[in-house]
Amino acid sequence: MPDEESKNYEPFPEQDFINIVTDRTYYSHMNIFSEAFVNHLETMDASLYNVIDFNRSITMNLVSENQGVNKNISSYRFTEMEDDLFIKQQYKLLAGHMPSNKNQVILLVDRYNNIKAQTLDDLGIPYEDILNYAYEDLIGKTYKIILNNEMYNRDENGIYSRKPLSQVDLTKSLEIEIVGIVRIDKEAQLNLYNEGILYTKALGDYLINNARESNIVKEQLEYGISKNVYNGLPFEERITPSTKLTKEYLYESQLVSLGYKSSIGSIKIYTDRFDSRMKINKYLAEFNQPEKTDQNIRYSDPFSNIITEFNTFVQVLTRVLIVFALVSLLVSSVMIGIMTYVSVMERMKEIGILRSLGASRFDIANIFNSETAIIGFSSGVLGIIVSFILMNPILRMIMGILENSLICLTASKPLSISRGTWSAQSLRNRSGSNRASSCWRLP
Repeated sequence: MPDEESKNYEPFPEQDFINIVTDRTYYSHMNIFSEAFVNHLETMDASLYNVIDFNRSITMNLVSENQGVNKNISSYRFTEMEDDLFIKQQYKLLAGHMPSNKNQVILLVDRYNNIKAQTLDDLGIPYEDILNYAYEDLIGKTYKIILNNEMYNRDENGIYSRKPLSQVDLTKSLEIEIVGIVRIDKEAQLNLYNEGILYTKALGDYLINNARESNIVKEQLEYGISKNVYNGLPFEERITPSTKLTKEYLYESQLVSLGYKSSIGSIKIYTDRFDSRMKINKYLAEFNQPEKTDQNIRYSDPFSNIITEFNTFVQVLTRVLIVFALVSLLVSSVMIGIMTYVSVMERMKEIGILRSLGASRFDIANIFNSETAIIGFSSGVLGIIVSFILMNPILRMIMGILENSLICLTASKPLSISRGTWSAQSLRNRSGSNRASSCWRLP
């Protein structure tokens, strides 16, 4: 749990003054989405899950052209799409075709075929006085991505600055084109993405590789935190009333903004099998090492409450059944004793005949005990046989009920490790851009 600074103050105090606090939240643990952890997830048995969504985002220098006017736009509405058949099956192609290379993207609309005016504005598409767009009006729309070596100027002091758009040679940029329009399918099990542009992993990999070969990134890597290539000064810790950003964090964030690496906001693992959830849980736990607690991944599972309650119920039910079994055993023993007594009383003549023929009390007792043992053994064997016959149909019926009630819930809620889910305000007091406080949501 996060530690609040205000916990040091007495609640409901009798005082005539007001305290000033920094309103920061300190986390006892921050998850690090390291390359080793990402590789650990990527090597997980693919049969355990439907898809892993790493929610990668890459900073792009985007330009949109409308009526001959170029305009810089944000990459906020551009999302990397996982190259997975299961995900593609969740969306219906309305027009055009799916991307086949890094230069092709698709436009995602909501289930009503709507797209917000704010989204269109973010994408550099006119919306004022326009009620709707035909599919063919948007298919073919192009964007230009300005690469780092063309985007930044370096002066004689080694300080970099962004070029005004009017000075950028757009012929050296990478052009991408909307080639299709998709919508969430009516029968989809999940919806990963918000409306906007979806691009391929091939484009993301190309942009990262290009950025790593750019001059500004190479120099920033060479200087490290000792020099910011934008101003020539070392990175310094930045403190505001609500946040604290370390110099390591600012350095890592700058590398992300330059496209050197992608930023992972959350990791979601989708599975539609209840037993797979347990195996995924165990697989994630294998990554953690007791001697490296700061690099361990912590996660919580909302379904664990259901599982815990179910296990508790099963344990209580087991105890109750054991008590019933013991009571049944006691009652059965009494009934067998009564039946044996009645049988003896009804067969007194037979016992007399046996005694007259020389049978001892022990012999007669053995006869009745043998009868009782045979009846008890036969009843036990019959009970076992009936239990085995009914066990599979009952289990199938129970599993069917569980699948109908839980699997749909399982498919809609992913296992996820998210950033900043413990509090609305997070204190970034450690280095690294791919860090997140932990939350684990199961399907």
